[in-house]
Amino acid sequence: MNWSAWLYGLLSAVLSSAGGAVAVVIVDPKTFNLDTGLIPLLKVMIVFGIIAFGNYIKNTPPPKEAPTLQGL
Repeated sequence: MNWSAWLYGLLSAVLSSAGGAVAVVIVDPKTFNLDTGLIPLLKVMIVFGIIAFGNYIKNTPPPKEAPTLQGL
C-alpha cells in the first residue's frame, strides 16, 4: 500500500461525511441551512469529518514505509 492511495482514501472518507450533513438539513431546516444556519451546518460537517477520519484510521492504518517525495 502506498501513501497516495491511503491519503486519497482518507480524503474521500472525510469529504463523503459532508453527505451526512444533508440529513441534518432535512431533519431541522430552520436551524441548519445555507442562509442563516451556515455556521451550525459547518460545525456538523466538521464533527462528521472527525468521525469519518477516526473510522478510516481505525480500519486502514497508515502504511508502515516512510513517504518519499516521488511516492506522493
